[in-house]
Amino acid sequence: DCCVYNILMRMASGEASMKKDDLKKFRKGIKDAQRMLGMANKRLNEGRYSAAEEFIRGESAMLQKLADELRDVIEIQQTEKQ
Repeated sequence: DCCVYNILMRMASGEASMKKDDLKKFRKGIKDAQRMLGMANKRLNEGRYSAAEEFIRGESAMLQKLADELRDVIEIQQTEKQ
């Protein structure tokens, strides 16, 4: 992912912390997931269980990817500190 690539490039140049743009990407991903989970909740309330399931599965996959990217950043920062 380009976010992790950009962080790797900055780490290589000696810049150890995440930039505001990187943090924005993670925050945006979390906000998007919250919005979609709200929609899933609405679908449940409407009795549209299959639609709710699709929303939940989609957001679960997106959150897993976001968590993996954040783990990569954490590992990069830990390696940089050593």
